[in-house]
Amino acid sequence: MSIAKTNNRSVLGTMNDNIFHIETMADQAGGVEGIGLPDLAATVNHMPMSPLKWKYAIEEYRRSIIHSAADTQLPS
Repeated sequence: MSIAKTNNRSVLGTMNDNIFHIETMADQAGGVEGIGLPDLAATVNHMPMSPLKWKYAIEEYRRSIIHSAADTQLPS
C-alpha cells in the first residue's frame, strides 16, 4: 500500500463524498466522538466507490492483501 498525491477527479470526488458522509454522521451523533472510530471506519469501508468499479474499499483492501500474501514466498 502507498499514499500519494492525486489529481484523479474520480478519486477526489470519492474522497469529497466520504467527507460529506462523515460530516453528516458526526452532525447526527453530536460530534466525531459520538460515532466512535470503529463505526466510522466500518461505514466508510462499506461504501461502494466509483474508482474501484463500485466495490467496497474493504473488499478491495482484502483482495490486495491476499494477492500480496500469495505472491510472497516464504524461505525454505
